[in-house]
Amino acid sequence: MATLLPFYGVRPKDSLVELISCPPYDVVSSEEARLLVKDPRSFLRVTRPEVDDPGMDEHDPRVYKLAASNYKSLKDQGVLVQDDRKCFYIYEQTLGTHTQTGIVGVADCREYESGIIKQHEHTRADKEEDRVAHIDSVGANTEPVFFAYRACSDLKQIVSAYKSQHSPLYTFKDDTTIHSLWKCDDPDLVSRISLLFKTKVEAFYIADGHHRSAAAYRVYKKRSSLAGYTGSEEFNYFLTVCFPDDELSILPYNRIIKDLNGLSSDEFLSKIKKCFNLTEVDKNTHPRTDKSYCMYLDGRMYLMEALPHIYEGKDILSSLDASLLQDNVLSPILNIQNPRTDPRIGFVGGIKPNSYLTDLVDSGKFKLCFIMYPVTINQIFEIADASCTMPPKSTWFEPKLKSGLFIHEF
Repeated sequence: MATLLPFYGVRPKDSLVELISCPPYDVVSSEEARLLVKDPRSFLRVTRPEVDDPGMDEHDPRVYKLAASNYKSLKDQGVLVQDDRKCFYIYEQTLGTHTQTGIVGVADCREYESGIIKQHEHTRADKEEDRVAHIDSVGANTEPVFFAYRACSDLKQIVSAYKSQHSPLYTFKDDTTIHSLWKCDDPDLVSRISLLFKTKVEAFYIADGHHRSAAAYRVYKKRSSLAGYTGSEEFNYFLTVCFPDDELSILPYNRIIKDLNGLSSDEFLSKIKKCFNLTEVDKNTHPRTDKSYCMYLDGRMYLMEALPHIYEGKDILSSLDASLLQDNVLSPILNIQNPRTDPRIGFVGGIKPNSYLTDLVDSGKFKLCFIMYPVTINQIFEIADASCTMPPKSTWFEPKLKSGLFIHEF
């Protein structure tokens, strides 16, 4: 069963939350981060400290020391304050008509090792190393991991009642999303929440934050090997927001391709038709079911529907839409063998409209794009339960967690 514990949260001074909070480090580039830092108290100076020096590379060893220094400065100035009781926090996000509410706490690194915390993606060594250095230098989890779990009615009732009976610490809106945060520090209720996770929730599933999870585990392994280790230190745990599965919104992760691997458009379409039915449709069309795609090529949008022979009898991993596209189009026709590293393929989160992708194709920067159908949370759970990994760039969760609202310090 899963462990979720309260912690002494470090968070923004109430009046400064909008100035401090920022997008997650991995959804903005260094250049974008520099444009976003309009105030020296922005938490991007901790998560993206290279913003302080236009000539500094994001992986320069000095970056991690600067992150630690900037974090200490924000605390010394009273911009960030630490709660004096161990708390859970309730974090609500509303994007358009969609609302999701998670419980903020710390998960146990040892359950990452034992498999109670489940993964569905591979991680890259260089990205792990970056987060290990950042966490270890700052001495804190500065950004949370996004967990999903199978919904528990008792936890839902607690969260709903608490939100209705208490005022939030913060409520503010960024460009797209309303963010609200409540502090729950009543010792009896904190104990009850922890007990419900331990008795009702069998596993956590990493929805977003595989590299942060892996890095937190590696920091735990490093520090736990030192003399004097007791097992109760804060580095045994890492920062998470845990959402019930029935509240989550998963968007597609679309593909955009630079060329046809030397084929003419007619030759390419002829090869596609061996595995897919093609029907010309409006440019704003989205696939309505799994095993279907929308493909934009030469100013035309096609609905691609997989023919049964390419998926019948296959297991859940091989029959995923991303796998079918990779195995029947990207690899054999376009010679994109490794989508993680091939520069001829790009990925665009489903928060972007069709027009964003079609404009890129019409500009000549790309030759075609594939608009995907989103995977379901049950597919993610089933694949993670089988200890399998999904194809790269299979899921896009939206809305994204805001950074700087809560920090878990070692």
